[in-house]
Amino acid sequence: MRFCATSSLNTFISILDRRAITIISPYTKAILKSLCKEFLNFNVSSILYLMNYEQYGRSTASAQYFLQLAGYLGIPVIAWNADNSGLERRASQSSLQLQLAPSLEHQTAAMLSILERYKWHQFSVVTSLIAGHDDFIQAVRERVSFMQDRFKFTILNAVLVANKGDLAALVDSEARVMLLYCTREEAIDILTAASDLHLTGENYVWVVTQSVIESAFQAPYQFPVGMLGVHFDTSSQSLVNEITAAIKVYAYGVEDFLADKVNRYRSLTTHLSCEGAGVARWDTGDRFFRYLRNVSVEAEAGRPNLEFTPDGVLKAAELKIMNLRPGVSKQLVWEEIGVWKSWQKEGLDIKDIVWPGNSHTPPQGVPEKFHLKITFLEEPPYIKLAPPDPITGKCSMDRGVLCRVASDEAITE
Repeated sequence: MRFCATSSLNTFISILDRRAITIISPYTKAILKSLCKEFLNFNVSSILYLMNYEQYGRSTASAQYFLQLAGYLGIPVIAWNADNSGLERRASQSSLQLQLAPSLEHQTAAMLSILERYKWHQFSVVTSLIAGHDDFIQAVRERVSFMQDRFKFTILNAVLVANKGDLAALVDSEARVMLLYCTREEAIDILTAASDLHLTGENYVWVVTQSVIESAFQAPYQFPVGMLGVHFDTSSQSLVNEITAAIKVYAYGVEDFLADKVNRYRSLTTHLSCEGAGVARWDTGDRFFRYLRNVSVEAEAGRPNLEFTPDGVLKAAELKIMNLRPGVSKQLVWEEIGVWKSWQKEGLDIKDIVWPGNSHTPPQGVPEKFHLKITFLEEPPYIKLAPPDPITGKCSMDRGVLCRVASDEAITE
């Protein structure tokens, strides 16, 4: 059986007949070269792409390039990459890609389920220029629309932070709950600026994505106590475990493809080449991808089978709900306080939380005080006294009438 994969060290590993292993550099030119000389020469029918690198920079761009090239060649990709939220959604959906890791849509669904649990109807979205920031905002809007029949949300602001001054838009806002999507390093700057603007503390809640938490459970001191976040395991051991799932998806897809009599005269040998010999795109790739997408792999007890949506996204995803608390030596640590399961109707299960300000009760999610301004329209008085015209002895033309005014002596008497 032939397949290809990438390792957690951000390198491509081509495993051929389970014997020969070739390690290739992940840079752009090397990606194209490896596809031509290492992958295509061995007629691979699918690529297993697994990576737990979470820097959302050059590596994410390389992953996007690799997946697009594989899609152009018509080779299906079974992927598990921790930074999949940074991949352009439209490009990913148009490629022949199956994603085993929780998607950006799963993360936004879990975050909004937290807001629903604590009856926080209004919130703001804050992002940096991280890859996928537009997709994150769109995913939030789509989820809000999906949930509107059972819970009404109001998005007060969608703030893109390019510099610290951009957070000023939240100062005059009624937002007390913020959804944050950025990298861990960017979160340090954003939350430091938020603290300077008094946007942290016991009345404010920040809910963050996997990209802020990453794999480290110790948090920078700039993060405010009481933050909430969604997380999935991106450790090397977790990646190794996903290799088994990816191989099962491939094996089940091959079995279903070969068992279908319609494919009796079709081969899983690609015959692709970058040298002009052979075809430029595998014409059976789209058909084989459909078999891969329609597999149903048995999961462990208590979990639904591993299956995919028509877009190649994992149907059943599980995310941990994290809470930032003070640890030993006053070090801030992320602690798991619950879990969100996409396949359950009431998918959110949360235990005790330490809220902002070390409180044990959640913030109200709305401002406690309101500022009221009272203004008056500037206009002449309703009644005014003026002497009559000295010549005519009549009042002026502003509809005044003659009236008698008692003297001070008369009033005194």
